[in-house]
Amino acid sequence: MSIKLAGLFNKHYICTIKLNIKLQMTEKMAKKKTITGELEPMKIGERKEFPASLCTTARSMASMLGFKWNRTYKTETDRERRVVVVTRIA
Repeated sequence: MSIKLAGLFNKHYICTIKLNIKLQMTEKMAKKKTITGELEPMKIGERKEFPASLCTTARSMASMLGFKWNRTYKTETDRERRVVVVTRIA
């Protein structure tokens, strides 16, 4: 009898651990921001900064999404700070 209870306990314990891991992963993924998600809510005059590693992606996304949403974005690089700045201008 105690072996069955131990097996049942282990099964529920493992399921609880799996659920906790899945919840932690979901929370981490929800915090991840995309360039599209950053550019879409921007109001005219707002600026967003992206790391230099995303330079090409940020520039092309600003151009493509600007065309898609009928907006105008300006991009510039700040070499000292190693960032790309995207500004919505219309």
